[in-house]
Amino acid sequence: MPIYNTSFIDEGMDPVPSRLKDTDGHGSHTASIVAGRRVQYAAGIGGVARGTASGGAPLARIAVYKACWAIPGKPKSDGNVCVPEDILAAFDAAIVCAAGNSGPNPSTLSNVAPWIIIVGASSIDRRFYSPVYLGSGVEIPGYSMSHNTRNVMYPLVYASDAALPGVSTDSAGYCLAGSLDPFKVNGKIVVCFTGSGLNIDKGIEVSKAGGVGMILANSKSDGDKLSFDIHFVPTTEVIYDSGVQILQYIYSTMYPTATIVPVQSRTYKAPLVAPFSSRGPNHIDPYILKPDIIAPGFQILAAWSLASSPTKLPYDQRHVKYNIFSGASMACPHVSGVVTLLRAVHPDWSISAIKSALMTTATLTDNSNNTIKDFRTYIAANPFDFGASNFRPVLAADPGLVYDASYEDYLLYLCAVSPGLLSKETLTPDRIVIILQALQQMIHKRKFTQKNLEKKVSRV
Repeated sequence: MPIYNTSFIDEGMDPVPSRLKDTDGHGSHTASIVAGRRVQYAAGIGGVARGTASGGAPLARIAVYKACWAIPGKPKSDGNVCVPEDILAAFDAAIVCAAGNSGPNPSTLSNVAPWIIIVGASSIDRRFYSPVYLGSGVEIPGYSMSHNTRNVMYPLVYASDAALPGVSTDSAGYCLAGSLDPFKVNGKIVVCFTGSGLNIDKGIEVSKAGGVGMILANSKSDGDKLSFDIHFVPTTEVIYDSGVQILQYIYSTMYPTATIVPVQSRTYKAPLVAPFSSRGPNHIDPYILKPDIIAPGFQILAAWSLASSPTKLPYDQRHVKYNIFSGASMACPHVSGVVTLLRAVHPDWSISAIKSALMTTATLTDNSNNTIKDFRTYIAANPFDFGASNFRPVLAADPGLVYDASYEDYLLYLCAVSPGLLSKETLTPDRIVIILQALQQMIHKRKFTQKNLEKKVSRV
C-alpha cells in the first residue's frame, strides 16, 4: 500500500528512502498542521469533521529530524524509543516545543528552556455531537469520533444483562473481552461502562458479539470526563449521569430501543485548556514562566500515514488518509506554522522577538468574551496553565512593540542559575567581553513573572 497523502506534494522529487517514511502517523499529522497543502473534503473516519483542511504555512518546506524510533517487537501504541544524542541534536535546531501531555497536575512541563517557545494545548470551538434517542423520545447528549449507525431504532441492552454463562455481570458490564453472549447482543446497541479495561477494546467485544453499536457510559469515578476514542463499532460516549438515565429507561420497558444519531459538528465555548496539557510552575527555575502560550491541540484533524491505523493498535486494520488526534504535539505545529509566516513577514526578527509578538498579542478571553477556563474543571485557568494565553496569529504580525533577547542575555541567565557553568576552558577573553557588555545592559533590566507580577497587578 502506498504511503501517500494529498496534504504533501512531492512531484518531481527523487523517491523517498523507505527508512524515512512515516509508519506511525504522528509525524504526518504534525507536519501537515505546519505546512500541509490545502485539501478539500478531508475528514476523519466515518466522515467526521469533513471540510477543507490546510496547514498553517502551506507553501513552506519541512526539514525533519528523526530522533525517535519504533520499539522492536512492540506495537506503535506503546510509543517509541528515543536516542539521547538525536534528541539533543533536534533540540539544538528547535524553536518551538510542546509543553507535554502530563497535565493537569502542576510542574509537569517536559520543556522549560527560556529561549524556546513552549506551547500548551487548548480546545477548538467544535465538538462532535452524537446524541442518543431513546425509544421513549428522550434525547441523551453524547459525543463521538466514530463512524455512524443508520439512524434507525435498534433494540437496546445493558451489557451486564448479556453476559455469557459463567461470566460475572461486572465483567460483562465493562464489556471485557470474552464477556458478551452473541445470542443476547446480536443486532442490538449495547450499553457498556468505563472503569475496567481499555475503552477501545470494549467496542471490539461488542462487534465480535454482533452488536450494531455501543453507548459508552462513564463510570462514577470518571464522571464527566470523556475519552473520545475512535471505536471499532458505531459509538457515542456519555457522562455517568446520562448512563444511569439510560439504564433507568431500559428497566422501565419490556422492549427498550435506541438510536445513535450521526455525528454533527457543533460550536462550543473555546478555547479551554486541554486536560492533558502540561502545566507550570517551571520545575527548573520558577522565575521563568512556562508554558509561553497555548494553541489548538485537542481533536485536531490532519494528515495520517496509510502505513498506520487510526488507533495505532496492532489489531486495527483500518487505514485513513486523515485522522483526528489530540496532544501538545498538535498544538506545537500550529505555532510553528505561524512562526514560519512571521519570519517571512519580518525576516529581521529574532526568535525572541517572534516569541514576544506571539505572547503580547495573546488573548485571555474565549469566544464568549469570558476568561479562558480549564477543560476538566471549567474553572478559570491561570498563567501556569496557559502562559500568556491563547495565540492570535494575525495580531502577532503587527504587535506594535517587541521585547528581544540575545545570546548574551541567555548566557548571563545560565551563569546566574549555574555559576559553575563556565569553566576555564570555555571562558575565553572574547566571551568575557561579551558577558561584561551584556551585564552592563542588564543592570537596568528586571525580570517579571507570575511570581512577582501578582504582587503588583490586580486581576480583572
